[in-house]
Amino acid sequence: MLARLPLLALLASVLLAACGGDPAPAPSLPEVLFSSAPGSPTGSPTSATIGAGGGTLQTPDGKAQVAIPAGALAADAQLTLTPIANTLEGGLGGAYRLELGAASVAKAVTITLSYDGLTIPSGLGALRPALQLPDGSWLAAGKVVLDEAKKTISLSSRLVATGTARRTQAANLKYDVAMLEWFHLVPPSATVKTSESLGLAIETRVSQKPPEDPDHLAPIGGADEELAPLAVIKTTPIPNQSQGGSFSWSASAGSVAAGSAGATFTAPGQVPAKNPVAVSARYSGKVFDGMLLVSNIRIVGGAPTFAGDVTYSYKAGGADVTGSADLRFERFEDLPDVARYALLGGSFKATVTPTPGGGVTCDPKALELAAAEGETNGAIVLWKEGSSEGMKHTWRAASKEREVSFQCRDDKGAAIPYTIGVIISLATFTHPYTDAHFLGGVNLPLEILPGSGTATWHFEANR
Repeated sequence: MLARLPLLALLASVLLAACGGDPAPAPSLPEVLFSSAPGSPTGSPTSATIGAGGGTLQTPDGKAQVAIPAGALAADAQLTLTPIANTLEGGLGGAYRLELGAASVAKAVTITLSYDGLTIPSGLGALRPALQLPDGSWLAAGKVVLDEAKKTISLSSRLVATGTARRTQAANLKYDVAMLEWFHLVPPSATVKTSESLGLAIETRVSQKPPEDPDHLAPIGGADEELAPLAVIKTTPIPNQSQGGSFSWSASAGSVAAGSAGATFTAPGQVPAKNPVAVSARYSGKVFDGMLLVSNIRIVGGAPTFAGDVTYSYKAGGADVTGSADLRFERFEDLPDVARYALLGGSFKATVTPTPGGGVTCDPKALELAAAEGETNGAIVLWKEGSSEGMKHTWRAASKEREVSFQCRDDKGAAIPYTIGVIISLATFTHPYTDAHFLGGVNLPLEILPGSGTATWHFEANR
């Protein structure tokens, strides 16, 4: 998906008249409140000479690219891209230094950065690029193109030496470009017990407000797209009604109630099957329309829990069974050498093929069965470090029983009615672990009949 996002104004450059002559008057520049030390190089520079016909400069790893359109440069100029440390408040990933020599640029230059592999805590909608001038000040990005298929974000600007020389006193046209998480939910992630509540707020690390106006958001989306210096702001929450738009809240489980600023999330009464819960705030308005911020809230019961998934395959009870399960366990006993967790809930997905024998064959059937809750139906046993067993664990889990009818035939092809009670029942032998927060095994035998089944599992402690 290729989305064009109208954003805050980029650098207000001073353009030379198309026919030459004196530069246009420099714009009035508000005091820049946010600055940081320029990042130190973290890799080797990449250079290319580009002339009036335009061209592209890209780093060897493809993480950064600069595209110069035809007619942007009046003469040959050497462009250089150097990877540097990202010193921007709220910065994500690395940064790059773009140097264009003393060239004047008559058309917009496009700078593209890759966000592939980055963790963006509050979601892709919060990702924004910014430019740093040699004096350490940062300026907001302008019109931005987000390419979700390629995982890149691009900004375009007319970079003119005469425009920045007034501000930086630098003969060499040089910018550092980085990405930051512009807005974010606080907290970006958390753990909450069932039925308990958690307050969430929308904050931004930087703003475009001039120093005489300490409020949270700058006037955004101005018709003339003025220069947008970044300013340090207070971390008090942004109102849900902001700048002619509003934030709406939702949650994948539980409930969320919006206030004048932020919202209160109330966890469901039981640990949900899909955990963590995604609590989101979506903005509807002129400029950041559609921006989605997400906080991932893990729900736990009153006691510590394990949750995870299992894949399995076995032959037992007159059937071939393959499938997967999402299971949750809650601790009910904690002794000095061993802890035990009872099956709290979950579900089994299975393909069951009865094998009644006697020449009878049956068609497979896909089933989904709820887990049978309670310690008698499933449990994790965790032997602790220093116990006689050593650091080992075992687990078992069973589904609720369901009566299921299958399509079967005798050896002559005649249909035979065949209805059986189906229970998915899994149990493992003891298996070592190295971290009590992560229990797992890959293609290990099940404790059913020797050689009759295997399972792969991964359980993670919620706290």
